[in-house]
Order: sequence, then structure tokens, then C-alpha cells
Amino acid sequence: MSALYPLIFKETLKEKIWGGDAMGSLLGKNIAIGETIGESWEVSDHGLDSSIIANGKLAGNSLHKIFTDYKVELMGQKLAAKYADKFPLLVKFLDARENLSVQVHPNDQQAGELEVNELGKTECWYVLYAKDNATIIKGVNQDLTKEQFKQAIVDGKVMDVLDEFPVKTGDFLFLPAGTIHAICSGTVIAEIQQNSDTTYRVYDYNRKGLDGKTRELHIDKTLAVADLSKSNNRIEVPLAMPCDGAERFRLNKCDKFWVDKLSLTTPNKASVELSTDDEVQVLMIVAGEGQLRWCDNNIDLQKGMTLLIPASLNKYSLHGSLEVLLSAPV
Repeated sequence: MSALYPLIFKETLKEKIWGGDAMGSLLGKNIAIGETIGESWEVSDHGLDSSIIANGKLAGNSLHKIFTDYKVELMGQKLAAKYADKFPLLVKFLDARENLSVQVHPNDQQAGELEVNELGKTECWYVLYAKDNATIIKGVNQDLTKEQFKQAIVDGKVMDVLDEFPVKTGDFLFLPAGTIHAICSGTVIAEIQQNSDTTYRVYDYNRKGLDGKTRELHIDKTLAVADLSKSNNRIEVPLAMPCDGAERFRLNKCDKFWVDKLSLTTPNKASVELSTDDEVQVLMIVAGEGQLRWCDNNIDLQKGMTLLIPASLNKYSLHGSLEVLLSAPV
């Protein structure tokens, strides 16, 4: 029998100048009213921020140690062979009390050329909460040359060439590396991304950081990696998938990960049998409460929890009134 089981980690809370306290009331995080917590890192194997297991006999061990000691059991044969050094995804919740900086991330090749020991960053966002009139910035609103974009930055008119549009609770957005973007105020999102923390800041509203200093911009690196072609692909259209016991929708599949949403929210859809298919999976509870069951074991689930399901678990089931994001690296 495998030594692994569904893993829950101690979240790592990150203070940000744009953060707030919404994840306390919305997701049950240990955040006091008035705090400025922008990110809760749920599953991470990034540098010193390697998530620490909070449940079961492996409690106290880091994700990196589990990845190293139990790679095949955790990842499955195919993914263990593909990912040699570290767990390939970084999973977060984010609270944007104020606008995040306008930013962009490199792809793997660009990160290899511009950074040290970093992957690129393709990511996706599921909007858990959006205030009335909430917006997101994604891409540019017209095809631009590097020279035109640089001139817009110099002239202080970069916001005029960005594509800003409304979002609502339940929307899902895919942001391949190279997409200029910003989460805007009044949104709480779940983020699934490559295991990278490389960010090139394009514009930051001329504000100061937590240290009281104006935050650095990265214009040259931005121009090196940004995709400046206009895209009409704003919000992803979910694709219904066959599933007994739940409504299941494919939100995205790219060359880095796939993401599905499962809803167990009606009387005849209150439990679902699932399989890992010999690949590690990440389970984010975005609404409701219930249980995860496997063999003769169970874990109570509630909104705001994230679990890492090892490939070796094989079969498991969800029960209750739940909405979950299910994802895996590819």
C-alpha cells in the first residue's frame, strides 16, 4: 500500500500592498479584519516556499521532500519522468482589494534566458468573487509593435492600449505566458499556474510598496517577452464533459495543465467517483462542504480547502454539496 494519501498543506499567507482581508470571511483563512493579505499559497514547491503538510503521518514534511522521496507515487509514472526537479504547479488564492500591477510573465525558453533556475509562467484564474462592475485587464486592445508599446509607457498612456473588460463570479480566464494582465480591485480568485514567481512589472499606478519606495518596473524585460497582438479570447467557454454523479466542465487544457470544474449541488448529483488515472491532481474547494472518501478513510471538506491527490490513490470519491476545481499538470 502506498505511503501517500490526500495531502493538506499549511497555507502561506503573503502580505501585499494591494491585498485585503476578504479571504478570511470568504475562504476561512486566518486573516484578521484590516490585514492586507494578497495571496494564500496553497500548494507550492518554489524555493523556500515549499508547502508543509498539515495532516496525517507525513505532517511536518515539505512538498519538496515528498516530491523527492515519493516521486512516482505522488506524480505517476509519466509525470515523474517529465518533471525531475520540483513539483510543476503553484496553486493560490488571491484577494485584490486594490488593483494589482500591470504585468507579464516569460515562457520557459525566455525564463531560461532571462532568469536563474526559473520556469516560465502560464496561468489561469477562476473568479470566486467579483464586486459589481469588477474588471480584469488581459492583453492589448489593438495590435502593437514594441516601439508603439514602449512609447505608450513613456507617455504615461499604457492603460489606453490595454484590454480591460467586466468579469463576474464564476468566470474563468486563461493567460498564456506573454499575456499582459492585471487583476483589478474587488475580486478574489483561485489561480493555477506553472511553478514560477517571475513577474515583469509594466505599470504600477505610481504607488509605493510596503517599504515606502516606488516599486521597480521591468520595461526592457517586458518588451522582450510580451505578446502585443490583440486577442478576442477574453473569458473561456466551459466544455461539458460526461460524468456520473456531478456536472463536470473542462475549463482549459494547455501544454502545462488542465482544469475542470465539478458541481455537486443538486439532490441527484451529491456524490461522484473519481480516478487519478496515474497522475497527481489538485482539488480546490470553491463552494460548499462535504467529504472526500478513499478506501476506509475520509476527510471533511469546506470552502477554501486545497488538497493534493497522489497518483497512487487511484480511486476516490466526493460527497456533499460542493463545487471544486480539479486540475493536474501535463
